[in-house]
Amino acid sequence: MASSSPTKFSWRTLFSKIILITSTLIQYSNGCFTSIISFGDSLADTGNLLHLLDQSNKTPPNFAFPPYGETYFDSPTGRCSDGRLIIDFIAQYYGLPFVPPYIGGRNASNRSFLKGVNFAVAGATALDVEFFEERGVHNAWTNVSLRVQLGLFKQLLPSLCQTSSDCKELLQNSLVLLGEIGGNDYNNPFFAGESIEHIQSYVSPVISAIGSATSHNEQLQIELNQIQQLNPDATIIYADYYHAAMQFYRSPKEFGFAMGALTVCCGGGGSYNYNPLVECGRQPSTVGNDPAGYASWDGLHLTEAAYRWIFRAQYFGLPFLPPYIGGKNGSDISFGKGVNFAVAGATALDAAFFEERGVYNPLTNVSLGTQLGWFKKVLPSLCQSSSDCRELLQSSLILLGEIGGNDYNYPFFAGQSIEEIQQYVSPVIGTIASVIKELIELGAVTLMVPGNLPIGCSSSYLTLFKGSNKEEYDPETGCLTWLNKFAEYHNELLRNELNLIQHLNPHATIIYADYYNAAMQLYRSPKKFGFTRGALSACCGGGGSYNYNPSVQCGIPPSTVSGEPSLYVNWDGLHLTEAAYRWIFRGLFEGPYTIPQINNTLCGSRAQIAGDMSNPISMASSSPTTFPWKTLLSLVLIFSSVPIHTKGCFTSIISFGDSLTDTGNLVHLSAQSNKPPPNFGLPPYGETYFHGPTGRSSDGRLIVDFIAQYFGLPFLPPFIGGKNGSDISFCKGVNFAVAGATALEAAFFEERGVYNRLTNVSLGTQLGWFKKVLPSLSQSSSDCRELLQSSLILLGEIGGNDYNHPFFAGQSIEEIQQYVSPVIGTIASVIKELIELGAVTLMVPGNLPIGCSSSYLTLFKGSNKEEYDPETGCLTWLNKFAEYHNELLRNELNLIQQLNPHATIIYADYYNAAMQLYHSPKKFGFTRGALNACCGGGGSYNYNPSVLCGIPPSTVSAEPSLYVNWDGLHLTEAAYRWIFRGLFEGPYTIPHIIPCVAQEH
Repeated sequence: MASSSPTKFSWRTLFSKIILITSTLIQYSNGCFTSIISFGDSLADTGNLLHLLDQSNKTPPNFAFPPYGETYFDSPTGRCSDGRLIIDFIAQYYGLPFVPPYIGGRNASNRSFLKGVNFAVAGATALDVEFFEERGVHNAWTNVSLRVQLGLFKQLLPSLCQTSSDCKELLQNSLVLLGEIGGNDYNNPFFAGESIEHIQSYVSPVISAIGSATSHNEQLQIELNQIQQLNPDATIIYADYYHAAMQFYRSPKEFGFAMGALTVCCGGGGSYNYNPLVECGRQPSTVGNDPAGYASWDGLHLTEAAYRWIFRAQYFGLPFLPPYIGGKNGSDISFGKGVNFAVAGATALDAAFFEERGVYNPLTNVSLGTQLGWFKKVLPSLCQSSSDCRELLQSSLILLGEIGGNDYNYPFFAGQSIEEIQQYVSPVIGTIASVIKELIELGAVTLMVPGNLPIGCSSSYLTLFKGSNKEEYDPETGCLTWLNKFAEYHNELLRNELNLIQHLNPHATIIYADYYNAAMQLYRSPKKFGFTRGALSACCGGGGSYNYNPSVQCGIPPSTVSGEPSLYVNWDGLHLTEAAYRWIFRGLFEGPYTIPQINNTLCGSRAQIAGDMSNPISMASSSPTTFPWKTLLSLVLIFSSVPIHTKGCFTSIISFGDSLTDTGNLVHLSAQSNKPPPNFGLPPYGETYFHGPTGRSSDGRLIVDFIAQYFGLPFLPPFIGGKNGSDISFCKGVNFAVAGATALEAAFFEERGVYNRLTNVSLGTQLGWFKKVLPSLSQSSSDCRELLQSSLILLGEIGGNDYNHPFFAGQSIEEIQQYVSPVIGTIASVIKELIELGAVTLMVPGNLPIGCSSSYLTLFKGSNKEEYDPETGCLTWLNKFAEYHNELLRNELNLIQQLNPHATIIYADYYNAAMQLYHSPKKFGFTRGALNACCGGGGSYNYNPSVLCGIPPSTVSAEPSLYVNWDGLHLTEAAYRWIFRGLFEGPYTIPHIIPCVAQEH
């Protein structure tokens, strides 16, 4: 493995060189890492080989031609897929730009590499080219090896940092992605006709493999473990691509691959549609209409949809939890990364409690106390000392439950009355609390405690109490309301107890997992979540009204089972299907159903744990929480967590609005009118993500961009830029928003002496454009309705400029307040027309807190001190005005919703999503504060209306991510990212967004 032969490559040598200059602790910065440094082959190459061949005047590779890149980028980028690669999903997950190829950018400014650089080259090998040439194997693509890539990295490094300490700091903040690499060391000999025996004889320099991928991976893991032991200050993560991929090869349809996992989407024919003589991108190859239906893209590489699945399989980077009983007796099962003490049928209270009351458990006498005893018994074997045990527990998530359900199930099924059973709730909660306290004393700092499910919706309870008074059933769901109220009573007492424990242990984080409401969404709208067979009948059972028969349980003949469990919420009358558990998981980890809410940036750093402990979060807090879990210790896990299943959510996004959403329309309008470009058409706009101006009023992405990426859709093209015969496609979305646009018509303001110097475009104008282009996007009116039904309509933010222009023209707040009602009326009118056209899902944002805007703070500087919020420094009267607009908007949306129950109208609470940044800027990484503009012409808030950002002599800070405000009027990409996360991962939408089965980034 560690051979030093000149022609052989040593993994240990490479890792040692990287580890010598990389992190002792992984830092957290507005995500986890500030940059990504990547090495590898075509699975990670984002354009290097393409640029290498271009520089050498060689024929471009097949992946330089369509249909490569079509799914996400709309054109080839040098990636060997129809869209994004795993490295792209990783970058997006950490809020970083796509990693630029080194070759394509090396002769430009090194500034472009500050947030990442990619050395991966398609066709690259781990071993040097000479190794293969000596054996008669030639690489048709490139002579680049992993050693060459490392050399390029070492050559570039000094230009990215000033001193050796700067370089160490850069690398400490970077994720180094080393591979996949090694595949071509086998591919090339195999395709050259070498026998497996020959290949077996020289693969050992890669990592002592014996010819199969599994063996390669096993040996790689062994080597990584050895390197980890020699470098305890570093964190080496093995990414198990093999098993992550095997899951969809075994069950392709379950993962949405309707066309199968083996047949190629783009190829030249044959049994698997792969022909090495007719590669994808070369004539006469053909391509499937829907790459997302395939796992394999071109015969050698996978589709974006498959790479997304592999990325998501690494979500926690932890294996499934082994059961304690199965592994405790000399088994080779390791508990180093987690252990599960949960037992089906277990109760919180001891068996003796129930036996004294004539209730017997037919399954087990295991209680929560029994499980805690097992845990305390096994703990010393997992750590060497008490301090090690505390450290282990500090880096672990303790999942305590769900527990308590069986403490009520058995008495109910034994015929006890609800009055008798209600007396058990207090001792059940007391037992759970006692265990939590003991775990905290042992060193636990992060505990998740689920509540009970809505038992009134359970097939078993519906069968047991069938024939109840009709008034006892919820007319919307069909569930028994009195049983659900009982579950809510348990949950209320549990939450109260958790609040008390949290108050007494501020260094710990106790998370309440709201299983009840996460499940209730499925019962209220089963079809919305894909449960077309309903939510109350069991998929597997012995017949009856709800297909539950306690005498003929699932698995016992003559019970029957449906062929499509994913269409059911209930599995066997007592438990739910995997599909339902997946939705509950997503409601917790990507939705609003935990208190405090979980921010899924999982960073493995003890420093972060210490940070969390020093800044405790109240149970009542709505702020997202970041947890650096290395281990998942589950004490009671009755219901399984399962991988997330994704299918399409929206096929397109149609956007209206102003500069908070405009992705280029005003810039194109100005060009068409031969007017000078607006200031946001000039640098430094766009510098953070796009490396140049795009017409967006920020340093990078806007909220609409994050939404598009979230749903796996391309950035929305501006309508004006693509309407006149351009090859820009609107099939996956179109943006009508125009910077400076108002909801009301320009004539309304001109009559009142207010003039818009940027544009005369109104919301009505944008709706007119949309209605004009709609027929070109569909063949018939029914097609148009279908298009709109599968689209997310983002209506705004709009209305802000209806107030901005009059305020800046000097009108009084009393005058401007009269405009709010007609503004809301106009927005409502457009919503109604869109619904009539077929729209069913509309997101309507409210206004931002304008009293915190640098421009308004400058305009009204010198106001009475009492008019400023002492906590934030914002002008309270202006924020109250924004709240007034938002209140009227919400009332109107509620009315439209009542009149259109088939539609879903989502209020996006931009105001409160942004206010969290103004209340605690440093908590969100904004160390330069929330009120000063990053780019501006000076002054108290660095905003000068006479010297706008982008116009000399304005200046810009080198670190926009440390500011909330970008140019005085608009926010930075970093701030927009937090607002987006508040909407899609937090509580700032009404109703809450349950992440639909989305094609996510």
